[in-house]
Amino acid sequence: MRPVGVIVIVSTTMLVASSGMAQTAEQAIKIKQHSIGETAQEFFAVARMAEQNGKLTADYCRQYLAVHDSIVQKPKKNAFDNVIANADLKGCREVDAAIKGEDAEVGGRYAEEVGPGSVFFHQGKLVAMKFSIRTVSYEDAVSDMTKKLGIEPKQSTTTEQNGFGATLTDRHAAWRLGDMIANISEMNDFSYGYLGVEIKMASSSWVADMNKQRDATRPNSLN
Repeated sequence: MRPVGVIVIVSTTMLVASSGMAQTAEQAIKIKQHSIGETAQEFFAVARMAEQNGKLTADYCRQYLAVHDSIVQKPKKNAFDNVIANADLKGCREVDAAIKGEDAEVGGRYAEEVGPGSVFFHQGKLVAMKFSIRTVSYEDAVSDMTKKLGIEPKQSTTTEQNGFGATLTDRHAAWRLGDMIANISEMNDFSYGYLGVEIKMASSSWVADMNKQRDATRPNSLN
């Protein structure tokens, strides 16, 4: 299994199996044009490259890899030229892996419609999305997600304190629909104030499997 970055989502309800219908409730809901559980082929039929005039990511990466991944690149004299020449090599390889059904983490550059963040694929399906929105209030983001999912969230807060005694409180909202769990977290900073919201969505069964794998392989901290 290819290593995939871990996305942590806290669910306040029990993890249960998907209903097994042809299209589950969560797959019918589009967030940023995508649904948890859709295939990589479905995802990349929509996903577009950032800064490439709306070009489909699948087409861009197919052409990019045909040039950059099939020949041994000769190092250029200028280090900056090396960076530019191979800027999308890793990202397009992840896109290619996802389409082939391998585990992959694909950055937001390869799904402009999602925005800053990452999406995760497992066995050819979209299992998680993590992205931020700076231009929306926490209240509006929660309202919009509630309308999308059709259920009310469970809300909570976390508070931190800096060395000067000042406190900062972030609000969080959590939803559960079928196999999908979703969280919205407020992002506040002591220096810069409100920075928007971070949104995480994932297949709860995938999260449970990832946690089991991690617990099975990590060393016991008390040994």
